Amino acid sequence: MHFVLYLRHIFATFMTGNQTEGNTKMEQEFAMQHGRRGMSVFDFDGTLTRHDTLFQFARHAVGKHGLRRAFLRSLPAILSWKLGLRSNIEAKETLFGHLYRGMPLSEFEEHGRTFADVVDQDLRPAGMALLEEARKRGDRLVIDSASMGQWIQPWAERHGFDDVIATMPEVDARGRLTGRFATPNCYGTEKVTRLREVFPDRDRWHITAHGDSSGDSALLDYADTPHLLRKHSLRDRLIIAAFLLVSLMLVLAAILAYNRYITTPPYVSEELYPVRGIDVSAHNGMMNLDAAAAAGMEFVFIKATEGRDFRDANFALNYLKAGHAGMKRGAYHFFRFDSDGIAQAVNLLKALRGRPLELGVAIDIEEHGNPTGIPADSITARLRDMVDFLILNGHRVTFYSNSDGLHKYVLPDYRGFPTWICSFNESTEQSDFTYWQYNHRGSVPGIRGDVDLNAFGGSREQWEKHLAEYARENQRK
Repeated sequence: MHFVLYLRHIFATFMTGNQTEGNTKMEQEFAMQHGRRGMSVFDFDGTLTRHDTLFQFARHAVGKHGLRRAFLRSLPAILSWKLGLRSNIEAKETLFGHLYRGMPLSEFEEHGRTFADVVDQDLRPAGMALLEEARKRGDRLVIDSASMGQWIQPWAERHGFDDVIATMPEVDARGRLTGRFATPNCYGTEKVTRLREVFPDRDRWHITAHGDSSGDSALLDYADTPHLLRKHSLRDRLIIAAFLLVSLMLVLAAILAYNRYITTPPYVSEELYPVRGIDVSAHNGMMNLDAAAAAGMEFVFIKATEGRDFRDANFALNYLKAGHAGMKRGAYHFFRFDSDGIAQAVNLLKALRGRPLELGVAIDIEEHGNPTGIPADSITARLRDMVDFLILNGHRVTFYSNSDGLHKYVLPDYRGFPTWICSFNESTEQSDFTYWQYNHRGSVPGIRGDVDLNAFGGSREQWEKHLAEYARENQRK
């Protein structure tokens, strides 16, 4: 309803143009003839000033860095308000708390006194011209604002205002700001409520109200003579819209980065999964796998190949190092969705050159790093060709992927084969897997930087049985 009234005031202002000032004078003269005194009520932010003083005062009081920290901490609440999920007062109080909680009231008031000079450098000419007209008419001058009284009052006294109606902060017994409001946020209908509290004898006053936004629509509707200053330019609105869009994108990117890269690795029970290992490639650089083995790493999957022609430069060296360290070895191949399956199998077998592998070969099947738009049936057909070729050549295959990849590409055709699941969720313990890659950012002695951490999905006894099965298969070759 108030937004409709706001639109009405915009239309009235557009249609009447500069006639408003003359109409105000005539209405005031008529009111005075009938024993009513003039009162001019002004919104503050955007009406008497060019910009919202909330952020200006924050920069003045806590500095740019303090404002930036508080704004980032409050951004979810601010965006929720912009999306209509939270109220204006909730978002504003959240930001206010992050800015000033614990600050002594005396310090807050002192910042307000020095802030008057800052306000004087950001006055809106149209609003100040209306203030001068009201002063010439002899009106009682009132500010009715959602901003804090502590930073409005010093400026208002300097410019001859009679009354200031504003939001006030809550203060604890020690004289420090709690970060909450002691009064309702003086916005929308609250502006009228507070004005009535100060001036209950409405019939004595001819009220001229000045505002610039939908938050002033209730006040404008309450006045005898409403005066809506036109909003900021289209350029300003586009800047604000762009800022909100960029902020939203940054928040979404931060959430994605947190979920993908920064989340805490799951707890993997050493009692349930006592056998631990790693997987490595040339990206891990030169490694001391003797140190890794001494730290408890019992097995390693080493990248050998990718697609139909790529071979990992460090595969042969890493294979020798792992054998010297006494680690059980497996080799893995990164499966390309766009390459012939048999060609990929041949590439892997050529790289292995008959080297014995205590854990056999694994095929890494994941959408990340692969081209999009390839039909799923084409992918599974190429995978089937590769697996069949490897089996014909005496290799048992382990399949590596996340839960979605395993269900999409593996389990329909290869249920019962060894699986190596990539998951950072503790609920994975309830799944059926052979190996569990549970951390992409692990730290292991002998390896610089991050390394993938893995656990065998069973007890020590099951591990020995698992190795014995592969040993028998290697003997049959």
